[in-house]
Amino acid sequence: MNFKLQTLQQLGPHLRALRRRQGMSQAELGQRIGVSQSRLARIEGDPSSVSFDQLLDLLHALGTQLVLETDDRRLGSSLPPSKDGDKTPDSSSALDQPW
Repeated sequence: MNFKLQTLQQLGPHLRALRRRQGMSQAELGQRIGVSQSRLARIEGDPSSVSFDQLLDLLHALGTQLVLETDDRRLGSSLPPSKDGDKTPDSSSALDQPW
């Protein structure tokens, strides 16, 4: 299942939905990532309070991953010309390389 985020305010409800889908309480999830139930409640209520590292830990504990996806429909004409001069992206992009 995909959870599309377009605003920071959507993160809290998505995290809550992922947690509930796994059948976990805030206390159980908090224990998995080393934070208190009250801290997890704060993260779900105010997602701006979570650090990126903590968010990645949280997502991992929920069995999910963070994926960045381009919206090619919006990028269409703004793509830089490839080496051939057309507007299709080069297949050798650094973004395509594994970490």
